[in-house]
Amino acid sequence: MLQICNGFEGRFSELILDRGISREELASLLGVTRTTIWRLETGGSSPTLELLTKLQEAEFDVAYLLTGHKQENFTPMDDDEGWGAAAITVSKMLAHHKLNPSPTIYWRLVRAVYQGALSATDLKKNIAESLSKTGELAKN
Repeated sequence: MLQICNGFEGRFSELILDRGISREELASLLGVTRTTIWRLETGGSSPTLELLTKLQEAEFDVAYLLTGHKQENFTPMDDDEGWGAAAITVSKMLAHHKLNPSPTIYWRLVRAVYQGALSATDLKKNIAESLSKTGELAKN
């Protein structure tokens, strides 16, 4: 079951206001009813994985909605080729060094490579240093 940090309703309303769109526009954008939006804002319903995916595609900070922690330099995953290339680079290096980091560390590495904070060359030179650097990036 999906774990959602307390306060989802308020964060959801906040992001709607920040976006500057009406509830009707959001409902249309997500392919749901206005009642669904109301239920999410009032705690009468929890978001489905499908709805969270649609929110991500609409460039909402889904991590913030779920955890209450805003992502700095939020990058929507709409560049499939770029994200795919970053994921392949990281996966190859990890496999080459027979490393199996947690999914969190893996995706931090992928994001760091994708955003240019960690070059593929640096990753290839010293994977251990790269894992350490990614951990430092996550703390900032």
